[in-house]
Amino acid sequence: MYNEPSVRLKQAQQGLQPPLDILDASIRLEVDGVTDAVAKAQYGYDSTLSMAVDAMAAASGTVEALPRLKINWVTAYLHGVSFAVPVLLCAFSMYWLGYSLWGGDVPGEVASAIAAGTVSSFLVTGGIIQGMARRSLFYLTTGAPGAGAGTCIQWCQGGVALLLVTGLAGLGLNANFGWMPPQLAGLAVAFHASLGLLWLSCGVLYVLGRSAALGVVTLTGLAPVWFCSEVAGWPLVGAQVAGILSAALVATGIAVLVLRLRMGESKVVYPSNSVARTIYLAGPYFLYGVFYYLFLFLDRLLAWTAGTASLQLPLWFRGDYEVPLDIALVAFVLQVGWVHPSLLGFQDRVDGLRNRFNVARLEAFNRAVSSEYWRRSLLLVLWSMAVSLAVLGATVGFGVRRAPLTEALVFWALIGYLFLVFGLWNTSLLFSLSLPKPVLEAIGAAVVADLVVGYLLSRVFGYEAAVGGFVVGALVFALLSARGVRSRLQSADYFHYAAAV
Repeated sequence: MYNEPSVRLKQAQQGLQPPLDILDASIRLEVDGVTDAVAKAQYGYDSTLSMAVDAMAAASGTVEALPRLKINWVTAYLHGVSFAVPVLLCAFSMYWLGYSLWGGDVPGEVASAIAAGTVSSFLVTGGIIQGMARRSLFYLTTGAPGAGAGTCIQWCQGGVALLLVTGLAGLGLNANFGWMPPQLAGLAVAFHASLGLLWLSCGVLYVLGRSAALGVVTLTGLAPVWFCSEVAGWPLVGAQVAGILSAALVATGIAVLVLRLRMGESKVVYPSNSVARTIYLAGPYFLYGVFYYLFLFLDRLLAWTAGTASLQLPLWFRGDYEVPLDIALVAFVLQVGWVHPSLLGFQDRVDGLRNRFNVARLEAFNRAVSSEYWRRSLLLVLWSMAVSLAVLGATVGFGVRRAPLTEALVFWALIGYLFLVFGLWNTSLLFSLSLPKPVLEAIGAAVVADLVVGYLLSRVFGYEAAVGGFVVGALVFALLSARGVRSRLQSADYFHYAAAV
């Protein structure tokens, strides 16, 4: 990708101080993916060390920092909200048409089966997408698009296999315990598998930086739902499965096309990492994906399973609980979109501070970085509060009263999402420093808090009180993740250097 060794060394240096010596320059190249084999195959050198010698000489013993990119805040914000485009379009479709890719005016037992399949699809694919993103982006950003494509394919194959295994396991467990009639269990697995395929293909698009295509993908799925149900007269659930599979097929086609363009003349390469190495490198991010989606849906699961002794199924979808949370979810999407530009601005500011403070002023550098963190945290919180107030005002003003407790549930859900956004802001910072451990500790504690508090409240006061578990869990996530960031920023010089080289 880079023909001149000095240019490649600039890329590996990423705005840090010049390498101390030849060995430092060699290490930076190796970390950036230039192994001895790459140095020989792509650049014609015997080793990375000999390439570093030439690079240092070409740069007259110094390596200039790369020009700082100007941040387009609007584009960055739109990128931040793009992941939720399918959810938003489906929410608007529910409002206008009365149905979407999943959900609609169906009997309670059918809605419960769809809900079970929808939640399980997120739980199974969430970790796969996080692990795939972490590993494939490493290759895609180090000039190895063939290996990046191969990694995406490997993880997607693993995701498909996991969807198949979990779907069959669910059918087997249901046959043994009799949770649902066989027809409903089959419907739940159909949504589990089809939505899982859609999330995997959309995950690849997000990794490739084509998140804008998610809107097109969702609309191409909604079109068959409308045609099959309104024109062809299909049952709604059958039309929805057809629409989801159509959207997944379109997303896969776009992803394949983008990968081919990104690869150019390169061929697909399947990295031969050992299982132990894959678990070490991607395992924490896989677990985060699982815990994150478990936390997002845990209060719903608690609400859907509370007080079901007199109902047909042990899990009963409750629309009067779901609607208020979906209203608050709109606010969450608008709030969390600001995390991405905040992270870019923070990193840009740190690059500038790094050039201002030399090695003799590390404490001043660390204080400046911490001040920048708190400044951007305050801006994010203020933005989130403004969005929450606007959504709450719209809820009251437009009289959204599909349930007696709608406004109260929207209020508490908005508080929980505000805490969650702050936690995700901390998560983005820690992940940018390759520090998943404090994030796992925070999200794990949040899941436990949500489970304990939500279970007690929903069983004592009623299913709608499950939202209290979500609020407490989100608060725990926000506080623990902030503690993780704060403790690392006390040594910001070390962690930023370690993450860059």
